Amino acid sequence: MPPARLPERPKPPTGQQMLADIANADDNDVVFLEGQALDLSDLTPSTPEGGPEGADKALTEAMLKHAEAREAAQRSYHKALELLQRVKTLEESPARLELQYTHLSDLGQEMSKVIKDLQESSSHVMQNKKEPKSSKGNKKKR
Repeated sequence: MPPARLPERPKPPTGQQMLADIANADDNDVVFLEGQALDLSDLTPSTPEGGPEGADKALTEAMLKHAEAREAAQRSYHKALELLQRVKTLEESPARLELQYTHLSDLGQEMSKVIKDLQESSSHVMQNKKEPKSSKGNKKKR
């Protein structure tokens, strides 16, 4: 027996057939769940170019408009995500700033203590430095 031949590949649908399929599709058709459906109001059988070629051109133009609208929706979506992230950052800012303030305040107190200790040390050094000079002076006078 000779091997079974596959049936010939069907011809692609014309623009008019695609428009009819789209027009007859249910509103909840999975094809239209993401994004928005094509605007078919401009697509009529009596296009200025006339014939199926004109409908194909109109369908291509409608698909390009749909792609542009989808890109605009994606840009808006990403912009909304960015704004939400900024809002979250702003909401977290008071707590973060409070922590920074506390840390800087602690550092300021520590610096004040170190400065006070240095001043006390330097005053002791200055007092000790003055005492030997006066005792040396006393020794020379004898």
